[in-house]
Amino acid sequence: MVGSEPCSLGYSWASLWNKQQEVLTLNTRRRPHRSQASAPEEMRYLRNFELAEYLGITTMCLWRWQHDAVLGFPQPTRINNISYTDKQAVDGWMRGRVADLAIRPAKEK
Repeated sequence: MVGSEPCSLGYSWASLWNKQQEVLTLNTRRRPHRSQASAPEEMRYLRNFELAEYLGITTMCLWRWQHDAVLGFPQPTRINNISYTDKQAVDGWMRGRVADLAIRPAKEK
């Protein structure tokens, strides 16, 4: 039998082949993508696309909010040309907007 002959190390060729296949299988297993990996309980800073998804708006709408001085939307911090926005600041901004709308009387037509 060809595969059962011992090699110079004392192993059979078949057992070495099986070990090599195990190593190849282990090396080719893919790690999950960052977005699919288990993240900490809650991220504090979100990128624009994550923030838009969190708010249920498009990234273009988010861009408009960030560039509208009247809204007072929390400005992102730029690190390596990537924008990160504090989620707690956005939540506070949203609570403030709801409180302003509740206090302000409705406009009469």
